[in-house]
Amino acid sequence: MIVKLVIYYGSFLTVQITHLKYESILEYLNQKYTELINPINFIKLFGTTDEFIEWAQLGSTEDLLCTISEFEKAELYEYCGILRQVLDSFISRQQC
Repeated sequence: MIVKLVIYYGSFLTVQITHLKYESILEYLNQKYTELINPINFIKLFGTTDEFIEWAQLGSTEDLLCTISEFEKAELYEYCGILRQVLDSFISRQQC
């Protein structure tokens, strides 16, 4: 079975797969998703630091802790600092 599949993910990512077998599409999508969520690639989706902060503010405490852990593994310490500031702000708001 041969299909044509086009995926649009917001304004950030456009993936086009043409004339691949079904199994290849799933493998391709899995590979692209893995690449996308790699912190080094993920930060490239944000045009500015403010956009990154706005995104981080959408997360929960658990989300932020997991994200900090992954960013530390990727040695993106500047972004870890930003995430910690967002986390501290989130915790401060909860205590009020």
